[in-house]
Amino acid sequence: GRTLERAMEKMNLYMQWREKYQLDGSTFRKPNPTFKTDKDVWDWAVNYAARYYQGDSVKLDLNLKEPGTLPRIVRFGDVIDLKALDGRRIVQVLPGMLDKTVAPQDFYSLCVAIYLDFKLDRESNETIHVFVDLRAGKNWPNAAPTVLMPFVKDLTNQLADNMPERMISTIVYPVPSLAKPIWALFKGFIPSKIVNKIKVLWGPSGVKSPIPKTMMKDGILDEHTLEQIENYRVDEFL
Repeated sequence: GRTLERAMEKMNLYMQWREKYQLDGSTFRKPNPTFKTDKDVWDWAVNYAARYYQGDSVKLDLNLKEPGTLPRIVRFGDVIDLKALDGRRIVQVLPGMLDKTVAPQDFYSLCVAIYLDFKLDRESNETIHVFVDLRAGKNWPNAAPTVLMPFVKDLTNQLADNMPERMISTIVYPVPSLAKPIWALFKGFIPSKIVNKIKVLWGPSGVKSPIPKTMMKDGILDEHTLEQIENYRVDEFL
């Protein structure tokens, strides 16, 4: 029926995406073996993505010989990955670091997708929690949450299209109430199956704004992991 046709269509698009970026080639699965930290993987993913990026009339101007050129907007942790109470890994996303003067938004989305694909074993059925922290950071570009919501939509669609069963939950926080109409609009462009896995926590998103207290009520985090997440965010302040 129609459901099977849609599933086959999504599978074909997924395989085309993998072929386009050579994600099953030796250069992807057998990279430099000296990765010691999560940041090493991010810097490598940025370098890899730049080789295949084909932005619409946009010239990608990155000095890829120097790691850290592109802000590290995503991480699983440092040497040891973040873990939720259910044992699943947590990926932390910090869109406030997104700097469009360095690279266009769709390039960031591609880097995140390649980074996640590398970090997740294709032979496993691992699922993850995605935490999207919209708070501002000290000396970051800090685009308004209303401006960052398109990136959240793009990121969510990347996950939906290329690793739909990987995302067990996504928490987007804290989102100012003025962004409610924008979120209501963007929800229409995200598959309902994915929307049902997304939880939006409303609240102020300044540099000193706290993590919403409701983060602790879902039984996903303990205080230690919550503190780790906050420390990683502060570590990125410039």
